[in-house]
Amino acid sequence: MYESSVEKLEQIINQLGNFKEKKLRNRLIQKIIVLRRN
Repeated sequence: MYESSVEKLEQIINQLGNFKEKKLRNRLIQKIIVLRRN
């Protein structure tokens, strides 16, 4: 159900891996964790 949206967010995080914005990356990771709980 939610896997498609989670995969998209993970792809975005992988793209953000090119940047050094670790704080922003951690925020997206927390959002994915929340989505998995729901």
